[in-house]
Amino acid sequence: MTAVELLLDESDWQYIGHRNRAGSFPLTSRLRVWRDESDRLIAMLSNRWIMPGVPGHLGDDGCVIPDQIRARFPDHDIDIFAYEHGWWGDQARYVQAGCTDDGTQRWAPVDWTVLNERLGEAFVYDEDEDTTTGAG
Repeated sequence: MTAVELLLDESDWQYIGHRNRAGSFPLTSRLRVWRDESDRLIAMLSNRWIMPGVPGHLGDDGCVIPDQIRARFPDHDIDIFAYEHGWWGDQARYVQAGCTDDGTQRWAPVDWTVLNERLGEAFVYDEDEDTTTGAG
């Protein structure tokens, strides 16, 4: 198991999301960044919607958020993940930023066990519990 060090836990990180139909808009979410034994960084964005305390989906058509995270740590290799809360208690999911064969950046679903293996005890599945109506 890899030991990790928490470098950043910013509960109100402000950034810009983008939706093709709505344009760009400001968002606030929790951003955490860890360093593993190989000096590689692992970032986790836990999404909120416009209002604090309300879970949100990743509003990021075009995958513009990862570059904003990388700008915070320009001298490090960084793997970027995001957590989307479940709206009805069972729809939570994790995604990872990556590039397609043509170099286009995109978000791809990733199983939570991947993060558990990378972060060890620092990883807590669904720590920002969904409290919306109907959550189970």
